[in-house]
Amino acid sequence: MNLKSRKFLVKLFICTFVVCIISSYAYSKMTSDIPMRKPSVAIKYNGKIVPTIIGEHTWYGSLPKGQKAGSSYLVGPSYDAGMEVSGFSAKPNSEVEVTFNSAPPEIILRLWSVGDSVNDTTIKFDSSKKVNNITLPDKKGEYIYEMNGYWSEGNYTSTIFRIIIE
Repeated sequence: MNLKSRKFLVKLFICTFVVCIISSYAYSKMTSDIPMRKPSVAIKYNGKIVPTIIGEHTWYGSLPKGQKAGSSYLVGPSYDAGMEVSGFSAKPNSEVEVTFNSAPPEIILRLWSVGDSVNDTTIKFDSSKKVNNITLPDKKGEYIYEMNGYWSEGNYTSTIFRIIIE
């Protein structure tokens, strides 16, 4: 084997190796259920965005060079955070639309009546949808909702909003 053919084989091997590395990285990112960045959540009533506050969350991802990065945000009790956001008026048994820009595999919804921070209702449901509709209570009153999206143990978000059923 002469020198030219050896150089060609080395270059071919290096190119093949680089293509394999890039392909496997791209494949792992395309098939991962966990987005790179913390997903955003939009909550609408009658087509209009409602006031929300970001609740407690943690998010871990990878930077392009393979470094780990993340963010977390501690709020305190979700009920107290909900008291800080301005409420919006809604009709009994109407619906709010919750849109995640990346669908979480699991959603946990917590609901409190304003004035009772101890007793909450928790509804857990599996969801692979980006858009979910939630039926509001049929009784008049003021309520605080916390919408938690879970992608994995270290990747979850929380969005809190307050409604007034008239």
